[in-house]
Amino acid sequence: GRVVMWEPYQHNPLNAIRFKQHAQRFRAEQIVCFYHKEGEAYLDYRADLGVKPVFRESNRVSVKSRKKASWMWKIESLRVFNAGGHVVVSENISYRIKHIVTNLYLVDRGGSLEMTSDYLAAGTLFNFRPFAKDAKEDFVHNLGLVYVRTSDGASLMQVPRVEDHESKHGKEEMTKLNPDMPGMEPFKEFFVGLNHAEILSERDALMIMPVLPGSIASVIQIRRAMLVLKDFSELLESVAIVPTTDEFHGLASPPGTPRPAPGPIPERLGEEAQTVLRYTANCHDAVLTTLTLLVMNSTFDEDSNPLSRDGVPNRLMQKLLRELEAIQVVIKLLQLPFSRGIDLEWMVSGDERFSQLVELFTLCYRLLKQIVKEDDRNATELHKHVAVIRAHQGQGLGATVTLKEMYLGKRKLLSLIQPDLVELFTSLLHEQRDPRYIDFLMSCCTCGVEPMPQIQKMICDGLFSKSPELLPFIKVEESKAAAAETRLLITLPGMVDKHGKNVVIDAAMYNDRHQVRGRDMASHILTADVSEIDATQKTFRYFIRCSNLFGKVSLGRNQTALKFLLQNPNLDFRYEQLLAVLKEKSLPSLTRSRFTTLMIRLYVDRDPQSSKPQVLYTRTWSKVIAEESDLERTVAAGSALPVCTTGFVDLCEHVLEALVDVAGARDKQGKKNLNGSPTFGQLELAAAEVQLCDLLVDFGFYTNQRDAEIGSVDFSQVKQLLSAVFSMVDTRGTIPSKSTRREAMMLVALRSEALKLLIRMLNLRANHRITVMLSAWEEIFEDLTSDATKASRIAAAKATLGKEEDSKMSFSMTFGGSTGDMDGFILANYHKVLADKFAPYRDIFDETLKKCYSQQIVSSEELRADTYTPGQFKGDPIVEAMTNLMGFEDSTL
Repeated sequence: GRVVMWEPYQHNPLNAIRFKQHAQRFRAEQIVCFYHKEGEAYLDYRADLGVKPVFRESNRVSVKSRKKASWMWKIESLRVFNAGGHVVVSENISYRIKHIVTNLYLVDRGGSLEMTSDYLAAGTLFNFRPFAKDAKEDFVHNLGLVYVRTSDGASLMQVPRVEDHESKHGKEEMTKLNPDMPGMEPFKEFFVGLNHAEILSERDALMIMPVLPGSIASVIQIRRAMLVLKDFSELLESVAIVPTTDEFHGLASPPGTPRPAPGPIPERLGEEAQTVLRYTANCHDAVLTTLTLLVMNSTFDEDSNPLSRDGVPNRLMQKLLRELEAIQVVIKLLQLPFSRGIDLEWMVSGDERFSQLVELFTLCYRLLKQIVKEDDRNATELHKHVAVIRAHQGQGLGATVTLKEMYLGKRKLLSLIQPDLVELFTSLLHEQRDPRYIDFLMSCCTCGVEPMPQIQKMICDGLFSKSPELLPFIKVEESKAAAAETRLLITLPGMVDKHGKNVVIDAAMYNDRHQVRGRDMASHILTADVSEIDATQKTFRYFIRCSNLFGKVSLGRNQTALKFLLQNPNLDFRYEQLLAVLKEKSLPSLTRSRFTTLMIRLYVDRDPQSSKPQVLYTRTWSKVIAEESDLERTVAAGSALPVCTTGFVDLCEHVLEALVDVAGARDKQGKKNLNGSPTFGQLELAAAEVQLCDLLVDFGFYTNQRDAEIGSVDFSQVKQLLSAVFSMVDTRGTIPSKSTRREAMMLVALRSEALKLLIRMLNLRANHRITVMLSAWEEIFEDLTSDATKASRIAAAKATLGKEEDSKMSFSMTFGGSTGDMDGFILANYHKVLADKFAPYRDIFDETLKKCYSQQIVSSEELRADTYTPGQFKGDPIVEAMTNLMGFEDSTL
């Protein structure tokens, strides 16, 4: 390759300050973007465009805004001496224009602008012509306008949009003009043409847009990593393709088409397979280091294991990897060995010869998982290669978690799932009870907090109805003795010990007292890499995932799922048993959190429960007898599904106690709050309890007759709830510290949900205040509208305003009137009239204000959050706690 000379001057900030005029001049070897001002588009190139660049429309015109990697170009000088000198505006001095991402050069091929890898090819030389006719300097400036010209004197220009061209010339002509650019976006991109006219249009001048050093560094680092993967891919691609009876070459066969059974692994592999393994051995260290680096930088987490690291996604990294076509490179790498003499079954058989290739493939899938995490665009791009990922399911390469992440929370992709995908995972479960298969099914049946009924039905039909033997048996043994513990026993059909007896797991053996790497034992089993846990722990993980699946499938009051879960004798999901598990502190917090969710789905969030408005703005006059609503429904006698028969009184009491205990979390002083170091399981349990409490409050279980007259409403339980929930968000006395651990992100999410519940309870207070005020208004209104009161008030008004206004005052006091002088009189004496009208009711006003703002309604006496005196907000615990939360710099909170 050519020698690249970098001029250190451009990186010297002192020179830039001292010699501002020189610093503004654009220098060779600098990385810039070419911006078409008229078209509001950047010169762009991507591999899916074929060989032709385009102008891509964008409004990112600020120098500080991030520029896409595919917009970045470098101007290369033709000389080695002073290669980083100023770029001169002259027809006699030429430069090459290189695309940073692909290492390709712009080239003029017979009047058509294309890309080439041969920088010595004819047509790769370009020069610059000044935009201003009276230009005083012969240099190109940053943010300056120039014309980019080929060696033949043709200038780059914009041609009509794709859709405009199509409407003008028709689709057949468009196909001729654009045969090799299938990836072009018609509504955002323009063709790049060449104008051979001597007189140039001002519309085709290009602005030289500098790229920030930070952006350049990120792109170059990732580009170098991608070059390592591309080099390895090219080595494998150089190996001859081996003809095989397996026409799929490691890809998924069409539904219903059986794959041929692989033959035994030969002692001596074919020449092509040996070459693949030799290339893999030679490149293994470099490729492994590169993949590890990309995986580790794709998320923010403190976990140093790339196979279990799963923090918040790095959005910038995801964008750069997409722009540098990482998905296409990795997918290609995952296919090449199978057409070069290596069978997929051989590779995952445990043969030591393939261990390095398996290690690289596992990291490839982990990288794909991180690329698509919470990113719809990347997931859509990866979905084009879903056949490859499906072919590798069940082979121990980590393809399942990648497929799960691709669908998770992406409604557009979830809507494309067909029953054959559910059938595939059901068949895989028959081969091996892997919790990752259950995890995939669980992630597909919901999109965020919304159910996906079509996929829920597929799972109910394909797994629950046809293969119930794949699910664990769950039994809750509740002793009637006072000090006895509730036992949760788990059995997985087909899992037997050396004596042939079914293995029974007591969930209490993984309680919170056991810690592994700072996490409670159950959470460690759930989050660790599968290779780090034993067979019994895998069964427990399988049970946790299944309990998650039960909650997800029944979301949205899915009757098919509810019927299966509540009537299945192998699943002990009676109301009393679920409540017993929730109360049993010897069980893992993680398990109790899952059963809390099951309590919500199976019993609380069911008919006839319905949401009550937080604040009732439409009221019925207290003396009016309301008609019976047609919407009132009751549970029919002899209901087919089990229901709660206690009115949730016992559940409400448990939630009160549980929230006060904050899932067992304590700070350094032993106080019950989240300001210490809550474990993964404690955070999961607290989040589930907050969700359960939120539903109970929403359904009105904690407030009887909340819209009734004064004295009929009881907020005693709400007061306890508010104090408990407030302790979750109260961070006073805590020093904010940023952390990328998964637990830190979970804590933020938990506090966010706790704040929503806190606001719901404060809305109950607002609703009660409206009730108090309306009650006072009814009392005043009835008195104001009585005939005796009208006469006495008219007499008092006469004495105050004079007898000459007798008729006007009589009119105003009887709430009548028309326009003209009467309106003018009322407006002129409005304040005096109102003061006189309501003066007899001053005691009612004072009492109303006292009830609303001088006594506790939903707050405890310790918090005193309901009392208010104007100007005296200092020392208010709610105000202080909310202000302190801002120090944690989290936009959600």
